[in-house]
Amino acid sequence: MIEGSGMSRQALLELYIEGRVVRALDIVQEFGFNVPVVMFFSASDVDGDGYINIEMRTTHPDREPNPTVSAIYVFDPDDTPGSD
Repeated sequence: MIEGSGMSRQALLELYIEGRVVRALDIVQEFGFNVPVVMFFSASDVDGDGYINIEMRTTHPDREPNPTVSAIYVFDPDDTPGSD
């Protein structure tokens, strides 16, 4: 994830998997500005539609209406790479 150019230290993001919040964070406060971030989550197709729905929402759309995700990778649990 990469923070937007206008994000303040109070611009919180909520990460959802299958409609459930799995993490709320202030990415700049936790990781710094312009720092690549890697996060791991376990997920499954809860609603049986054949997809794992992933969303990222800002809690302050007036401050940062369009947070950016550079990439999302999905791995088999038995073949997950390390964080380094």
